[in-house]
Amino acid sequence: MSSDRTASSPAAAEAFEAVELLEETSTATGWSVEYRQLERGRLRARARGVVYGGLSLIRESANLGLEVFGEPPDGAVFVLLPLGTGGRLRANGLQLAHGDMLVVMPGTELHMTTFGAAEAVSMHLRSELLRTVMRCVAPDWCGTEATFCLRSDAGRPAIHALTAAALTQVETPVQRTSLEHDVVATLAQLLTQSCVPARDRLTKGRVAQLQVLTRAREYIEAHVADPVRMPDVCAYAGASQSTLERLFRLDLQVPPSKYIAARRLETVRRALARGDDVATTVTDIATAHGFLHLGRFAAAYREQYGEYPSEALRAPRMRVVPRETSPAVL
Repeated sequence: MSSDRTASSPAAAEAFEAVELLEETSTATGWSVEYRQLERGRLRARARGVVYGGLSLIRESANLGLEVFGEPPDGAVFVLLPLGTGGRLRANGLQLAHGDMLVVMPGTELHMTTFGAAEAVSMHLRSELLRTVMRCVAPDWCGTEATFCLRSDAGRPAIHALTAAALTQVETPVQRTSLEHDVVATLAQLLTQSCVPARDRLTKGRVAQLQVLTRAREYIEAHVADPVRMPDVCAYAGASQSTLERLFRLDLQVPPSKYIAARRLETVRRALARGDDVATTVTDIATAHGFLHLGRFAAAYREQYGEYPSEALRAPRMRVVPRETSPAVL
């Protein structure tokens, strides 16, 4: 016996609550994930998640560019289905468009960036559940690649329709069981239909580029409260500044200078969110994170988030709590 849970959002969440809404909806469905705002402006987001026995789904959208990274539960296969034709979306080094399907095998981290308004459905399912179905439709399938993308084809609308149905409130245990089975079976069929021209993999060269980018991000993360110099980032990453400029624009969709600025402001934003001590001030938090010119900091913060840091410090906090429904036999 297991239960079907729903983590629902308000009609929209803005500013600070937008990031927290996305993160807590993901956490409620089993993810360990972090969202960071890269694009400037007042962030608005929607999210809804549903957990079945061996299958979890989330539909989420945001109006501005984000960086998202994390891991699905142990032993889970992750699938991402971009929706709409608006913003740009990249995940694990691959450019994605509406109709594509990204597949990330167990044990692989997800690193995704969006730019502009973007929407997607994501799901993760137990690998043994998928393999059980795959043995019936494709006994030779091994699924050893860490990440690959199936490009748009005529069969993709079926999985979109099923995930849309699964994200609504399903009435009975029998319906939930049937719908979960249909989603997994359709996904298995799409995987067996994948052929070399339609299956986009990372080349060795792209893997090497992503490793360079990861090292650059590691250095920035380790020095986020300090002034970060590009020569130091380049030395740690083992790449020239022109190479890093190109990789940041390609995979993170912002130049290094804007990424560093956004990352530093994000650490302050989260500290402001934790500032429940009445003695805590914006000045205390800003200076603790390396911002010594408070006027410049306040202006940069407002440009990045569309609000003053004092507003974020006073904002009430929202929590997304999964709602238990009738148990389902799965």
